[in-house]
Amino acid sequence: MKVLAGWQQAPHATRLAHAGPKPWRSWTPMDWALSLALALFGFFATASVAGVYMAQGLMLLLAVPLAPRIGRLAPWKSPPMAAGLLLLAYIILHSLWFSGFTPASWHMVNSYQELILAPLLFALLQLAPDRRVFSRALIAGAVVFACIHWVGFWLPQPRLGSFLESRRISAGFGFALCAFMLLVQARTHARPWALRALAAFFAVTLLFAAAGRTGYLVLVLLVGVAAWQHSPPRWRWVAGLLLPIVVLGLAWSSSVVQKRVHETVENAQPTGQVNTTSTGIRVHMLQIAEQLAHAHPLLGVGFANYGEAHSAVVRQMYANDPEGYARLPQTWRFTSNPHSEYLMQLLGGGVPALLLFVGWLGMTLREAWHTRNTVSHMLCGFCLAFALGCVFNSLLLDFVEGHLYMALLAWLLARHASTRPI
Repeated sequence: MKVLAGWQQAPHATRLAHAGPKPWRSWTPMDWALSLALALFGFFATASVAGVYMAQGLMLLLAVPLAPRIGRLAPWKSPPMAAGLLLLAYIILHSLWFSGFTPASWHMVNSYQELILAPLLFALLQLAPDRRVFSRALIAGAVVFACIHWVGFWLPQPRLGSFLESRRISAGFGFALCAFMLLVQARTHARPWALRALAAFFAVTLLFAAAGRTGYLVLVLLVGVAAWQHSPPRWRWVAGLLLPIVVLGLAWSSSVVQKRVHETVENAQPTGQVNTTSTGIRVHMLQIAEQLAHAHPLLGVGFANYGEAHSAVVRQMYANDPEGYARLPQTWRFTSNPHSEYLMQLLGGGVPALLLFVGWLGMTLREAWHTRNTVSHMLCGFCLAFALGCVFNSLLLDFVEGHLYMALLAWLLARHASTRPI
């Protein structure tokens, strides 16, 4: 419970004084370029793959002249970063062992690029003249994305609807994290109610204008975490249970939430029929994943081989019904991942990968134990939200969700960094 409540820094943790933001009038050209890269990354982090790639490219260019300073920071020594790099190393070696040097192996390894991007971002955020550039750009980009959702809600258009539908998971996850971040920061902000109002805007947008079930669950969890953290010790259990119930009641008044819940309940049970709803497809994936887990319990099928292994099980299921197999939609025949990061690690890399993944999450929570209150609260909440979201989606494998979480992790660790290099 101490993780959720916050705590004072451990006495043995000696830290140097943390320098404040550098006055913008004294920024060097490198400071401006680095701030631009971080602002671009933050602004596009909740919605745009292309925008994030553009920011990444600029950061990689800046990392070349900054390499000596990055080396002195040794960002890979941070326990969460080291655990993430260890997981990535296992994914690379396992993929090469099972699939060799193939385009499929490269594509799968590249899908986990945020594990190696995070230490770089961690270092660059320490070198930045003002880390608030990233966090403010993140909120600004999320506000724009939320406004687009309201446009789609009040003025529905096919193209916009298709765009928002394709990003409902990342949008829900991003809005929930941004709302929680603002709630925690409001406690020490000069105008706390402005931040709380903006957090409420993100929550209402998620519940009434977005259709991401993962986002709903993450939001309810984070409301409970925030209630626990904001309450006096004697009221923590009451607040931590009561406020999520209030949010659930508010959510039930949303027609969007009602529609998603109805679809989930109606299609959650396997019927043996081809069900192309989102829930039906996930139930089908879970059935296939169960068979693969029994057939390959120790080392999995290979990260790059999961799609073919899934297809092979489906073909075997319809071996005596070729006409039925021919009528199957593509979403039933093939998928590149089981839409659960825990299953992806278990089925892709076996028990060692799953243990490394869970250990990485545990290392992040352990880091939260040793940080200052504000950073501790956010780090704990973000990690728990990511852990919950990974039950229902391959969030680390997914580009937007994975990059957003790793960027926030790097930002919080940079805030807790012991030194600011000169």
